[in-house]
Amino acid sequence: MLKLFKNKYKNRGKLRIHAQTAFALFALFLLPLLWVPGSAKALTAEEEYQKILREINELNNSISQKKSKEGNITDDINSLSSRIYQTQLEINAALQKISILNTNISKTKEQIKKQEQVLSVRKEQLGSLIKELYEYGEKSEFELMLTSKTFSEFANESEYLDQINQKIKEEADEVVRIKNELEIKARKLADDKKDIETSKQTMLAKQNDLSSQKYAQSYLLSQVQNDRKSDEKERSQNIARKGVLECIIYGGCEGDSSGEIVVTNKSPHFSQLDSRWSNTKYAPCWDCTIGNYGCLITSLAMVRTSFGKYTTPPAEVNYHDFTDNGLMQGWDFAGRPKKTVTGDWRAINKALGQGKPVIVGVKMYGSGYWSHYIVLFGINGDTYYANDPAFESGRSYSKSRIFAAYTY
Repeated sequence: MLKLFKNKYKNRGKLRIHAQTAFALFALFLLPLLWVPGSAKALTAEEEYQKILREINELNNSISQKKSKEGNITDDINSLSSRIYQTQLEINAALQKISILNTNISKTKEQIKKQEQVLSVRKEQLGSLIKELYEYGEKSEFELMLTSKTFSEFANESEYLDQINQKIKEEADEVVRIKNELEIKARKLADDKKDIETSKQTMLAKQNDLSSQKYAQSYLLSQVQNDRKSDEKERSQNIARKGVLECIIYGGCEGDSSGEIVVTNKSPHFSQLDSRWSNTKYAPCWDCTIGNYGCLITSLAMVRTSFGKYTTPPAEVNYHDFTDNGLMQGWDFAGRPKKTVTGDWRAINKALGQGKPVIVGVKMYGSGYWSHYIVLFGINGDTYYANDPAFESGRSYSKSRIFAAYTY
């Protein structure tokens, strides 16, 4: 019994050791999954400033290279455009030649037709003469002499008939010669037209190939331009961040200039016009949808997500109460007390410098005036950069358009 007790105790100890080992391994497995990027060691303002400067320099080099590439592609496009234009001139010249050849071919065919008519007349004349000669041929020379008044008349009449016969024959031969020459000319014109048509088709194929090359280059240019604009947008955001850091490092803001700045991505960008939730109602009023009036809801969803809790605008609605008219009844920064800093630009800049989101109300103009809420993430002089729920990320607003500001 004692031995059994000892074995049981010993096995329980083994089980406890195995359980501890398993738990440790399980914890090691979960650790990478539970690690949050925002919890990394914070950088000082100076360290972040140097990092931003390096990124700006890299972006400047990238933008310069892309501009150079844009210039080269533009030169290629201009060269292709010039070649396409020159080819079109050659095609126009070929078309003009074809038109002239068609006119000449028509004229030549008309001339051939006229010569055929003349030849037909000559054939009839020659036939009549042959018939007349045949009639004369039925008479003997003695009979011809008897019917003639004088021998001279007989000789003249015979000679005259011979001359007419010879003349008609010569005219007929001339008509045949002219007709043959015209037919040769018509064939040559047709051959010339065929050659020019072939040349025109070759030039059209060349023009199509050049146009395809130009389209490809134009598409490549648009891609490079979009990449360059993306770099310029990122550079603008970094410059805005750089301005905030300079404000903190060199005493442009209130507070301790040596304080740490947490390295986090700016708040994610949500659009209140996203088809997934733009028609979602958040209050009883008939037009109270996120797409119509949900700028503050969407801004708060961005902030809550930047704090590490992914929240869509429809989910954000559940954190707040609204009047029947759609007005939000009090709000905070995802559980953090709201601090009003309206008109306190130093406080706004300091909050941005510390990586804190700042929600501001801005004046919007169009067919009238209305207020709109956005999330600031950067500054450059009097220009602030924001995630705008109704527009794109990185949209800029001047200081003069901000009428309310909140942080935590």
